[in-house]
Amino acid sequence: MKLWNDLIRSLRTSLGWIAAQFWATLLLILAGVAWTRLPDKHVWQVLLSLVIPLLLAAGFLVLEAGTMRRLFGDDEGRARLWAGALTLLAWAVVWWIAWQVLNWVESMVPEWAGYLNSQSPARLRAKLLTYEHISNWLLILVWVCRWIVLPAKIVPHVIASAQWGWRMPWRKVWRMLLDWRWWPVPVAVALLSVLLPGHFIANAPHGTVSHQKWAVSFEMVGSYLLVVLGWVALLVWSAILLRQQIDGAEGAWDRELWQRLKLARRWMAWLCGATLVGVAADVVYEHLHRGSALQQAIVNYSTRPIRIAALLGVFAALVFAARTMVTRGDNKSNWLKAALSVLVWIIVGGALEVIAELLKSPVLKWILQWIAIPAVIAPWAVVTAQTCFRIPWKRVALLLANWRWWLGAAAAGTLSCLVPALFYAVFWNDDVLISPVREFLFRSLHALFEIGGWVLLFGWAALMFDRYVYSSNLPTETGDNTGGDA
Repeated sequence: MKLWNDLIRSLRTSLGWIAAQFWATLLLILAGVAWTRLPDKHVWQVLLSLVIPLLLAAGFLVLEAGTMRRLFGDDEGRARLWAGALTLLAWAVVWWIAWQVLNWVESMVPEWAGYLNSQSPARLRAKLLTYEHISNWLLILVWVCRWIVLPAKIVPHVIASAQWGWRMPWRKVWRMLLDWRWWPVPVAVALLSVLLPGHFIANAPHGTVSHQKWAVSFEMVGSYLLVVLGWVALLVWSAILLRQQIDGAEGAWDRELWQRLKLARRWMAWLCGATLVGVAADVVYEHLHRGSALQQAIVNYSTRPIRIAALLGVFAALVFAARTMVTRGDNKSNWLKAALSVLVWIIVGGALEVIAELLKSPVLKWILQWIAIPAVIAPWAVVTAQTCFRIPWKRVALLLANWRWWLGAAAAGTLSCLVPALFYAVFWNDDVLISPVREFLFRSLHALFEIGGWVLLFGWAALMFDRYVYSSNLPTETGDNTGGDA
């Protein structure tokens, strides 16, 4: 009942902004069409053609930010209107990147459908797993990701950033994305505002010329109203659900993980800086390590100390971040001993990576390298960063048997691998000579996502280590409440 009362109250108090979504958006579209007709014969016309897009973009951002803020209502600590409007640009860039990725996936559907069809069993290939069926299924999947998943993921972040700017409550937004009441609305909006107008436009008008003009006019007006109505429905429902989300209770998993990441933010900053320095040194070395022997020697001896220092900086920042994120326990060992003990586990993980490279199955190799091996190594590395080799072996083994740990490891591994891979596939072109700056950006993206996956994994391990090793709320299999087994 409270949900519907909030809905009615939001619609009543925001009626002016909601109406502006219909008429102001139409005015902006018409102004954009008029801008395309603007001549460029004189200087003032050229200047006007450059200023008008900026004014249109500013008007659109103010319209959307004002509507979102009005739907959400007054709240303490919310950002100014101009700050909330500017943050929408960042989410527009995220939306555009995701759209380009989906365009690339859609362009690869024929190739993927042919490969999957060729790898299917002969009996299924003839009737069920035909090329047409697989292609249609993949296109439907792309359509769902484009018109349901992408808006459903982006819109809550957009509304929160319009309200609070960059000080948005991330955990509250993520908690809303897990609310089952949110997802039926994006599904209904995609069906009514995308599928139905597409059906209208696909039907060619027939009859007299006058009848065709009226039919096209009604189709355009109806499509416009359905699209804007669907967008308003997403904004209204998202604002209501986001307003009803409460902060996580004390001891909630997401809240404790966020607190641990905040504790290690200084070391995370050092980690990012050392990573970028190392990537820059590698790019400089590869682009300048050509020419005469003297030039190669100069480049080698000038960049090698920087690369070694960056590698040591990354390792030290990871060790100190792990030590910072474990908040319980008073038996921390010397940092040098802890670093050496963590190095042992890194060597073990490297040896397992080499063994995984010998496998022929790419899927099994990917699971081992990005999920299984990090999931096995990370808990021991976090524990030894605290206690050196005075490890509560049985309880860490129980941690490894917990399903929550493997769910977090799978999320961290998938995030750190697939996002850079998709970005490379869409924006990297092997046929074009890549500039050093562009190569630095691509490599930095890959390195930061990979390091970020390890940081998330270490934070998750530290959280579960506190709960299952130092906490009195231990799994029932341990049978005691002591601090460790060793």
